[in-house]
Amino acid sequence: MRDVARAAFVSEVHLRTLFHRRFGCSPKEYLLREKLTYARSLLESGFYTVAECARRAGFADVRGFATIMKRETGKTPSAWKKG
Repeated sequence: MRDVARAAFVSEVHLRTLFHRRFGCSPKEYLLREKLTYARSLLESGFYTVAECARRAGFADVRGFATIMKRETGKTPSAWKKG
């Protein structure tokens, strides 16, 4: 965020405020939401294992991915994959 704020000639706090106004969440929450959306689409495709989906979507490990997925969607990655 620091680099983006510098490039836009605004403070980090102001950039976060503008971001929240536009997207309704913090940059971190936005990125997580996008990663989960991508991971769910990979799971639904049926072409990838849960571990591959986690890695391709940018999650550091499968356990963390599974925990976040369950918390945010109410379903485990395996359950999401099954439909």
